[in-house]
Parts: sequence; structure tokens; C-alpha cells
Amino acid sequence: MRLEWFLALRYFRRAEGQREGRAFVRFITYVAVGGVTVGVAALILALGIVRGFSQEIEGKLMDTGAHLSVVSYMDAPLEDAETIRAQIRAQEAVREVRAVIEEVVIARTGPRSIEGLVLIGTDALPELVRTTAHQASADEQPGDDPSGFLSGDGILVSRSIASRFEIAPEDRLTLFALERNSTSAAHLQPRVQQYPVAATYATSLDFIDDTFLFLPLEEARRFLEYPDNQVSRFEVMLHRAEDIEPTARALSEELSFPAAVRTVYQQYAGLFAWINLQQNIVPLVISIIVIVAAFNIVGTLLMMMLEKTREIGVLMSMGLSARGVQRVFLVLGAVIGFVGSALGTTIAVGTGWIQQTYGVIPLPAEAYYMDTAPMALSMTDVLLVTGVAFVLCLVAAYIPARVASRIDPVRVIRFT
Repeated sequence: MRLEWFLALRYFRRAEGQREGRAFVRFITYVAVGGVTVGVAALILALGIVRGFSQEIEGKLMDTGAHLSVVSYMDAPLEDAETIRAQIRAQEAVREVRAVIEEVVIARTGPRSIEGLVLIGTDALPELVRTTAHQASADEQPGDDPSGFLSGDGILVSRSIASRFEIAPEDRLTLFALERNSTSAAHLQPRVQQYPVAATYATSLDFIDDTFLFLPLEEARRFLEYPDNQVSRFEVMLHRAEDIEPTARALSEELSFPAAVRTVYQQYAGLFAWINLQQNIVPLVISIIVIVAAFNIVGTLLMMMLEKTREIGVLMSMGLSARGVQRVFLVLGAVIGFVGSALGTTIAVGTGWIQQTYGVIPLPAEAYYMDTAPMALSMTDVLLVTGVAFVLCLVAAYIPARVASRIDPVRVIRFT
């Protein structure tokens, strides 16, 4: 083992002063290691939570909506729906096309339980709605077509709406919709229809759970008086999310006016802006902990150098070069950085695994759209954080290393 490594490891293992308060140097060494540990662990966990949050929200938005939506510029139903569907299906990246009819209705279960909601008629339920549906029949399994929803005339409501209206599966909900073909306000006549509740769902996205009811497409068409070749929009799911932008451009060129293509990023621009803000700001703020911890090493090594001045002078008088002394303290800084980074990484990975497996950190679903903190640890993030922390520790160790290398051994031995 080289002399510099031997000395650095000895100083690290037996970091203590030679005068009063000899345990103080050991204490600040532990503080330096602990600072790096906390900083690395906090930054890795912050990156994992932000990445997990981003993936969870993006996945939910795509599973409850669609990668692409084909709508009308005129804020009116799309005409010639089958032709548009065929043009959409012609794109190689397209996996599924859902026809959707959407209108605002009044829902009622009693004299005091009246609300305006949005009725969605569809020929295929969104993935997250389908997989979270709680069936009316105990024999059915989550993820199946709830209570024969798409082949029957029952309505699918969220658990939030069911709670507000105090209804359960197999209860009945009354809907009111205005006549679409009326030409004057004086002749507006509401259409009224009662539907049994087929099932309830819960996406944890409050702007969906608080607003949307689902009906089979043909029943919604009949109730809302949509002609056979009209729909409000088409929702398009792709094989890969990476194809969203290219497919949107291709469809925009293919479809004729008034059809327009909107991506999920345009439809939920506010939420994605919020996610991007977290991805940019949170790691930056947390990384300050690592920087501060790394530069704590400056004080630690300077304190250690003052305590070891006599030893350094003796070693230099015996032939240890100034560059060798500098390497001792650089190695000591590297050891502190390595041990702190290793401990921080171990704590972060262990904590992340526990959260991924058991979900021990709860979140209010109404604020974060999920009931536990998401965690998506990335090996790239782990390596990047530990690498940067280690380099920062080396940089911080350079200042005390330069000071130590300029010690005059004659003066040290004479006056200490």
C-alpha cells in the first residue's frame, strides 16, 4: 500500500486530536461523512419520487384519455365518422380507436341531489376506468367489462359521484339532457332517462372522478339523439408513446377540415407543465445539500491538518514530499466522499425499495392524484449522483491539501 493511502486511511479511522477535546476532530469527521450521506440519499430519493410522479401522472392521463384526440375545430360533432375512423386506422402506429360522444347532462337522485355532469358514450372504456371499476356482481373480476357495461344499458359512475349522490351499484340515476334539434329556447324540451348503476370506478384524478359518467356508445347516441355517422371525437391509442408527435403530424396532414388532432400533452398542458417544473426545480434545490456537505469537508480537513501539523512536519523531514502530503489529504477527502456516497446510496436504494414494495409513505389523493408516494429509482440517477458527489468531495479536499503541502517542516518541529 502506498504511504499516502496508509496515512489517509489511518487518519480517517483514528480521526482525533492530541490536545483537549481530542474527540472533536473525530466528531466533525463523522459530521462530514453524514452530510455527504444525507445529501446523496436525499437527492437520489428526490429524483426517484419526481421521476415516479411524472411516470404515474403521465400513465394515468394516457390511460384515462388517449395519446391523441381527433376533434372538430367548429366545437361541433364530427361528421362522416366512419371515414375519419378509417383514415385514423390507416396509420401504422395506431393500436386502438375509440368513438366518443360527449354532452353535459343534469344528474338527479332526489330533490337535493342534483348536479351538472359530463356524459361520455364510448365503445371501449379507457384503460384506467376499466381496471379500477368495482362491479355490481361479486362473481366478476376487476378489469373485466363491468356488469356487461358495454353490452347493456347501465351507467358507470365514479365512487366520488356515487358518494355525493349516495348511490351504489344497481341503484338508479336519472339524467336530463336538452333536445339537440330544438331551434329556440322556448321550445327546448329536456330528455329524461333513468339508468341503473352498473359499476363504480376510481382513477384518483379528481377532475375526471368528479365529472364523468360513462354509457355504452349506442345507448348514449340514442339518449343524446346523435345520428349514426356523428361522434364528438375519436380517442386514439398508439403502440408506443414515442410516436405521439409524428402520428399527430401525419394525421393533421391526412384529415380534412374541420377535423383537428390534439396530443395528450396539449390536452393536459397545465399538468405536464407542473410535472416539468418539479423535474427541473426539485433536484436543483436538493442538490444544494450535496454541495454544502461536500464543502463541509474543507473545514473537516483543515481541522485535521491543524491537529496533525507536527506529524506532517516529521514525515516531511523524513522525506515525504509536499506533493505526497497533498495526496494524503486528497485521498482522505476521496475516502470521506466514497464512504458517504456509498452509505447514502444504500439508504436511498433501501428506502426506495421499501416504498415501491409496501407504499409506506401516504399521500392525499385529492392533491397528488395517488394515495402513496411513487418511486422510480433509475440506475443512471444513482450513478450520476454518487459520481458528482464524489467529484465534489475531491474538489473540496483540494484547498486543505494545498495548505498542508506548504507546511515548513523545520518551523513546525521547532515551535510545536
